[in-house]
Amino acid sequence: MALINLTPHKVTVLDKDGNILMEIETSGYVPRIGIRRETILSLSETIGVPVWKSVPDECNGLPIEYRYEQAGTYLIVSRVVKAQFPDRKDLLVPDELVRDDDGRVIGCLGFSV
Repeated sequence: MALINLTPHKVTVLDKDGNILMEIETSGYVPRIGIRRETILSLSETIGVPVWKSVPDECNGLPIEYRYEQAGTYLIVSRVVKAQFPDRKDLLVPDELVRDDDGRVIGCLGFSV
């Protein structure tokens, strides 16, 4: 089994006692979902303050070798990227985040699909 980290930071998996079970370094590839904005109204006819509806667009930065599921390979991605591909079973999102006393994420307890 291979775990490929497609996030911009190292992913640290912890047990419930805070012990490190594994650390997965970033691959250097970070797919992003573009956003397309559709104007739905203007708050003022005279000054023209737009109100947009943000709509997910194309996924950019996903290497060609990861565009399709591969047996035995799991890709760690952001929740936004996973949401764009709801049927893929190989995309994992860090879940049950663990934070330090300042609220910074220091790891996760596992992954969700």
